[in-house]
Amino acid sequence: METSSNTSVTPDPASLLSEVKRNGELVSWITNAHKEMKAARNKTQLKWDISISFFAGKQYLEFTTAQGGRLMVPKAPKHRVRLTVNRIRPMIRTELARLTQQKPSASVIPATSEDEDMAAAFAAEQIWESVSRNSKAPRAFREAAFWTVVCGTGFIKTWWDKTAGPVAPDPANPLGPGIPLGDVKFAAVTPYHLFVPLLRITDIQEQPYVLSVHTMTLAAARMQYGEMLKGMESKVCSSNELLSDIVLDLNGNNAEPDSVMCYEMWVKPNGCKYLPNGGLVHVIGDRVVYCSDKGIPYSHGQYPFTKIEHIPTGVFYTESSITDVRPLQQEYNRVRSQITEARNRMAKPQWVAQAGSVDVSRMTTEPGQVIQYTPGMAPPTQVALTPLPGYVIQEQDRILSDIEDLSGQHQVSTGSAPTGVTAATAISFLQEKDDGILSTTYASVEEAWENIAYQTLNLVVQYWDQERTVRTTGADAGFDVMLLKGSDIKNNTDVVMEGGSALPVSKAARQALLMDMMKMGFISPQDGLKMLDMGGTQRLWERLRIDESQAQRENIKLKKVDPALIQQFQEAQAQLLQSTPQASVDGINSPQPTPMESLLPVNSWDNHAIHIEVHNTFRKTQQFELLPDAVKIEFESHVNMHVAAANQAMQQASMAQGTPVATNQDPNGGIPSGEQPSA
Repeated sequence: METSSNTSVTPDPASLLSEVKRNGELVSWITNAHKEMKAARNKTQLKWDISISFFAGKQYLEFTTAQGGRLMVPKAPKHRVRLTVNRIRPMIRTELARLTQQKPSASVIPATSEDEDMAAAFAAEQIWESVSRNSKAPRAFREAAFWTVVCGTGFIKTWWDKTAGPVAPDPANPLGPGIPLGDVKFAAVTPYHLFVPLLRITDIQEQPYVLSVHTMTLAAARMQYGEMLKGMESKVCSSNELLSDIVLDLNGNNAEPDSVMCYEMWVKPNGCKYLPNGGLVHVIGDRVVYCSDKGIPYSHGQYPFTKIEHIPTGVFYTESSITDVRPLQQEYNRVRSQITEARNRMAKPQWVAQAGSVDVSRMTTEPGQVIQYTPGMAPPTQVALTPLPGYVIQEQDRILSDIEDLSGQHQVSTGSAPTGVTAATAISFLQEKDDGILSTTYASVEEAWENIAYQTLNLVVQYWDQERTVRTTGADAGFDVMLLKGSDIKNNTDVVMEGGSALPVSKAARQALLMDMMKMGFISPQDGLKMLDMGGTQRLWERLRIDESQAQRENIKLKKVDPALIQQFQEAQAQLLQSTPQASVDGINSPQPTPMESLLPVNSWDNHAIHIEVHNTFRKTQQFELLPDAVKIEFESHVNMHVAAANQAMQQASMAQGTPVATNQDPNGGIPSGEQPSA
């Protein structure tokens, strides 16, 4: 549960403030700021503790002022039933699934309409997709989303780690392990570990400073900071300095007495009198191990933290839906416990007996048991029990209905359609109504992804000074590999997420809609099968799209052709035409043989219709528009060869059948519908 040390810069003793007194004042200011910010949000943090305990199933906790104030379970008689039917955990899991089901679609806006900037924007999109996938940004988002739905607020940190990334050869030691080039990293930060001074300002980037606090073992701290921590043995703390025992018990963590408190203070200009220009300070215990007073070290000038909000409150920390549902959960537990107690009394009823008339220890619930009592005394009798009123049983349904209304999770959100509702449009409408209550959360998710992508691209521009391999997926779903560096994207770092792309999609409703569209002919069965996302159809789809995959590979080969090689090929073709003599048959000159018109030949086994469609689809994209003219001409030649081969196949088929057929000479039009011969 503790966050690791996400140090964005390595310690540099030469950059430390030179005056020891000033160092001491800076440490004192940071530690005092931490205490003040922690005290200001005590009530909010108590809500987080309660929400986490309810999520974990500890739902009988009460706050007591004993031992400085803590949450504990009060004692109860042995016969008291404390049944817990945790309705909050599935509610939170549903919210978490809805927030993480879809990753928003990102687009980079070119800085200008020039071809160079349009190419840079395309490269920026590919870099973002590659970096976010390889650095496991979705995993960090899932962890941050958990804290968002449980506590109301979550954070993601985006920073540059110079010890990660690909390795380049070390000029001083070519046979050594190499030098890491660094990489962008993402990590979830719990609300317990991040502090802000102004709770009425909701935007984290408008805070004068932000403090990230975590613990680190002394051994790890000494490995990283060496002599700067000499004599630090007495400055230790335990894990519950930051996280309450409830949170630690959630994962079974124990206190770490050999840990040391680590402070990471990010300051905007004029946010601290010691750092008027802003900067970054790292404090371990009472030692300043790094201090930069020249502003935030990243070119984007932002804090490296992105905030995700749940239910707006008008202040910095937002609310969780657990806060509203918690009283109903407690009442539901009480009703279920009362019903269980009543059942226990019915199964083992109470008895009334004169003192000394029976041996109580011999009375059990054994069937057919003979109860002996003292002669001359009244025999024991059972206490007449009154069954629970019907409204007590019905109270369960009313509480569950209230929980559904408060959480916005009705039957359609939990995986079952209401009785009588089978139409895909009706299911989609009901799902949309349930999603409406989370519209502000979805908007926050999209804004968070935008900011993360913006910071990522700025870090790439700042630190990628060497070409790196970027694995991409083009508009035609074909895979490609590019070599890019930060300067290739320049100022094209303005990322926009597609509105509504973070909304979850009902799989059942989507499949029903696609089936209807296939029946009506709006989409082909092949395209529908591709989009169904149905288990067991992957192998079938792979067999159907084998020709499409082949054409996509041809797109990759053609767009990577060197224009100089194309020119050499065209010159060789011209020489071949000139040097080939005309053959003569009975004194009549026959036409010269036609050489290949494209570097990439057309095969006899190609499905020409699919090849023409895939090639033309790629030629309509922005990526094709940015290719050299020679490569565009090569694409045109290759498509013309497919058209010619398709027409020849149709002519041969018509001659075999003795019927004329019209050929298609338009390379952009493909083959006439209904006439798709197999090669």
